[in-house]
Amino acid sequence: MNERLLVEQQYNLIRKEWALPLLRDVESNLNTRILNPPVIKNLILVTADMLQGALNHLFSVLEPNNTVDIIESNFYTEKQKKDVANKYNELMSQFHELMAALHSNEKEQIKFFKKSLEIIPQTKNYMKKFNTYHANKWRKPRVKSNHSHIG
Repeated sequence: MNERLLVEQQYNLIRKEWALPLLRDVESNLNTRILNPPVIKNLILVTADMLQGALNHLFSVLEPNNTVDIIESNFYTEKQKKDVANKYNELMSQFHELMAALHSNEKEQIKFFKKSLEIIPQTKNYMKKFNTYHANKWRKPRVKSNHSHIG
């Protein structure tokens, strides 16, 4: 039997019992397509990967470790950094709940995945604003470099 068909069948059984959205809607929201079972475990992994990417971006503002991070960290006031830190803590909590769910039974996995469905659109919206803010800040002229040619 086709693995994708197994994914769809597995998800549809769970969807009815747990009142989950359609698989295509979930996959669209996560920008992915699950090809192999187990479907919930794979959806959790994709969700966790998305959260990890967001966490990495936020962390670079809070704890810059290279020149680009330092420049981008300076885009923010201390109050704005506190807001970023709050979002970071919220997403880190969600990330660890998902990771813990991977070590649980299927019912626990479904429960935590269903909870994560609420945070995915919020996270995507937040990160869109976050990245747009950075793009706009990079467009503004900064202090000119005082490089001299050594020859």
